[in-house]
Amino acid sequence: MIGATFCSGIGAPEIAAPFIDWRLASEVERFPRAVLSARFGALDVRAVKSPRHALWGDMAALKPRHFRRLGIPYPEIIVAGTPCQAFSVAGRRRSLDDERGNLTLVFVRLIHAIRKAQQHDDAGEPLSYVVWENVPGVLSTRDNAFGCFMGALVGADGALRVPCGDVAGGEGNSVTGKGKIQRQRLAAFEGGEGCRSAAGQGDVQVQAVPCVGRCEQAP
Repeated sequence: MIGATFCSGIGAPEIAAPFIDWRLASEVERFPRAVLSARFGALDVRAVKSPRHALWGDMAALKPRHFRRLGIPYPEIIVAGTPCQAFSVAGRRRSLDDERGNLTLVFVRLIHAIRKAQQHDDAGEPLSYVVWENVPGVLSTRDNAFGCFMGALVGADGALRVPCGDVAGGEGNSVTGKGKIQRQRLAAFEGGEGCRSAAGQGDVQVQAVPCVGRCEQAP
């Protein structure tokens, strides 16, 4: 299975799942980039034309065409931990009005762009899994940031109102499913009837992990 990470940090997915063929990491900070290079052999794409494990910079600048240029297969699984400062209760909580928080939606647009390119190019196995991690505060922002994230991810007409509890068949902190099953589960959320799959075939399995314990319903 081909994997890619965005807002990669120091490589937790690579450590946790060494059985995945990680081919691209995207990170802007100097120290994590150095760790990714030292531990996993990720090579800066500015210095190496076709690296086995590519080290990209700004996720917002990445396009599907860059995978082709670098000779990297499209990923079947994507893992990301977008910046948490905009959602954390320790900060100002400007949420999606903060450019760091808005990177969550940049990440979603990139997912859909990759899916569309895969279908157009008929290249390899499709993107089937997305794992996203963030702080518990994302569940309680005034603008319903988590609902915006989930709505954008599944192609809803607007933000979903995502309650905690076993609505999606999970632990209260995950939404998972495939295709029609996923859309049926999401219809249980308020506003979920407008859901449709913006990714086309609707066969992406989603695992969103914003908290590990009890959480409060977003307003």
